[in-house]
Amino acid sequence: MVEKMTDAATELPLAFATQQLVLIYLKGKGFKVEKSALSNHVRARLLAKKPEGFRLRDVDKYAELHLKDTATGMDAADKRTVDLQERKLRAEIHRTEEQAAKAKIEREMMEGKLINREDVELEMAGRAVVLEAGFDHMVYTRSAEIIELTGGDVQLVDRMIALLMEAKCKWFNQYATTDTFMVTIKRDA
Repeated sequence: MVEKMTDAATELPLAFATQQLVLIYLKGKGFKVEKSALSNHVRARLLAKKPEGFRLRDVDKYAELHLKDTATGMDAADKRTVDLQERKLRAEIHRTEEQAAKAKIEREMMEGKLINREDVELEMAGRAVVLEAGFDHMVYTRSAEIIELTGGDVQLVDRMIALLMEAKCKWFNQYATTDTFMVTIKRDA
């Protein structure tokens, strides 16, 4: 007879009243065990019966420590060893793949197929400085010409320069972000 209390999440009894119920449970879980072996283990106190019966957690612990899996023939220690070996093998494979990827990158760099990131960033920064200086020079040297071209007041050159410099700073700050830019190219038909 199974004790009336059950684990609501799994619908398993919290305790088994008889060895026969324990045997049915263990075989259902895929453990290799016979009635005589279970009886011997109970007599040897490898699995103890409590007043409420054979507790589920005790039965599970007993099976893990003393029984073999029917499908694999391995006990818990064997399974842990195999799992550990598999983890070690996966880690070794991962490490080898990482080394191969690193070696490929180094080889491509030596072959001139790759450019050092710091060199690219330095080149881009240098070009940005030249672009900024060129823009500043154009604003200062051609502002009066731009105002005259539009028929405006040459007396307002200083205000126009300030406005253009402020616009330039906003533009360069926007350009200097790490945001991704989307460029649309329209082709004439």
